[in-house]
Amino acid sequence: MMYKTYEAETLQKALLLMDIDYGGKAKVISYRTIRKGGFLGLFGKKVTEVTCMVPSLSPLIRNYSNTKVSPSIPKSKEEDKIELIQKEIEGIKEYMGGILEEKKQIRYPGKSGGLYNKLIQNDIDNDLAERLVNRVISEVPALQIDNREYLKSRLSSYISTLIKVEGAIQLNGTGPKIVALVGTTGVGKTTTLAKLAANFAFNEKKKVSLITIDTYRIAAVEQLRTFTEIIGVPLKVVFDPVEFKKAIDESLDSDLILIDTAGRSQRNDMQMQELKKYFNGSGYNIEKYLLLGATTKYKDLLNIVRNFKKISFDKIILTKIDETMTMGPIISLLTKIPQALSYITTGQNVPEDIKEADAYELVESILND
Repeated sequence: MMYKTYEAETLQKALLLMDIDYGGKAKVISYRTIRKGGFLGLFGKKVTEVTCMVPSLSPLIRNYSNTKVSPSIPKSKEEDKIELIQKEIEGIKEYMGGILEEKKQIRYPGKSGGLYNKLIQNDIDNDLAERLVNRVISEVPALQIDNREYLKSRLSSYISTLIKVEGAIQLNGTGPKIVALVGTTGVGKTTTLAKLAANFAFNEKKKVSLITIDTYRIAAVEQLRTFTEIIGVPLKVVFDPVEFKKAIDESLDSDLILIDTAGRSQRNDMQMQELKKYFNGSGYNIEKYLLLGATTKYKDLLNIVRNFKKISFDKIILTKIDETMTMGPIISLLTKIPQALSYITTGQNVPEDIKEADAYELVESILND
């Protein structure tokens, strides 16, 4: 199989283009709304981008009114082999699915087996899924065990209590609030920083200052500089911990100081220690937000959190929620860590594609059909 991306003005048009090429043989993996052109999502044209998994064979030749095709195209031997293999795979899946379903019906009474399947399909950790469903079974009245909506409501409430959520950044009132965004390369720190800066500067009418220690990417610094000029907030670029402290000293008349950092590999201890020197050497109380991508695998999420503990991060921002089909991995993670989820980003557009986190919405995203 191969992957292909379609872009169109609307989701419907993108899906139509996919259907014209591949018909029912293409499978949508993800879709998102992006802006083409502009700067950091500002002033660009909105388009829908659909990524799909397509067969390695050539696109279908479909018989539409304005398209001339031959009456029939004989299948090649290779196509016959592929079709036979696909039928065999589907037969095996159906057989194994029947066995698993039979076992789950014995293990989980009533409609609880269906809820367990729902959790697993959404990539909830297996141990967590079992614990959640067993908790629901132990608490619901026997007469409600076949009431799916009742079971789902109880399960949703229980998961929501396991996820710690806090709202937006709270300003101090006296003196500036200092917030640093940290995370791995490509998780969306600079774009998220721009969204927060624009929201507090435009919507909250607060005085915002930006500091970047991401001097590894010259282009990123220039993009951030252009953005700050557009929204009218100051930007300081620093190269070492001494300059970093000085930059904060010179921004103390701000309500909010936002700090952009370079992407760090969770496996590189030297990079973590370097980042730690900036924060610990400043002499200021800096609230650190770890950004996690919604498309990241569960084991990788655990590894990232484990290694970023070295800098004692305080809260979580979930990014790229528009690029995933399931929230199971991040929900599994949030039930295991003490840090609260603060924001969720829903696209690339600045400043609108960011919102305060809501535990109930997260849970509903995996339980709703």
